[in-house]
Amino acid sequence: MIKDINFCCVANVNDKSIGYIVVSLLSSEEPAELLSIAVDRRFQNEGIGTHLIKHLIEFLKTEGINLLRLEVAKNNYFAKKLYTKFRFVNVGIRKNYYHDPEDDAVLLEMEI
Repeated sequence: MIKDINFCCVANVNDKSIGYIVVSLLSSEEPAELLSIAVDRRFQNEGIGTHLIKHLIEFLKTEGINLLRLEVAKNNYFAKKLYTKFRFVNVGIRKNYYHDPEDDAVLLEMEI
């Protein structure tokens, strides 16, 4: 049984970090929370984010986690496009959640 750990995976090219994903896991009975995912701009649209999420999903399956949650800025088109590829569904909105620039947070979930 998992108890309050974080999962982190780093993507490297030629011994340089070009992307990462960080997830919080409180227990195997609760959803995992995707805290952060990022890919260096020079390597975006090359499948790095997709690979990171696929790797995360495989890890979550081995831990018996069946739900992944995240929040994303409403205007973050590229991130939302990535999450749509994995069939995340919209489960809510947090109005005025982000500042500088101001934006709503879209709450997404994916069954694993």
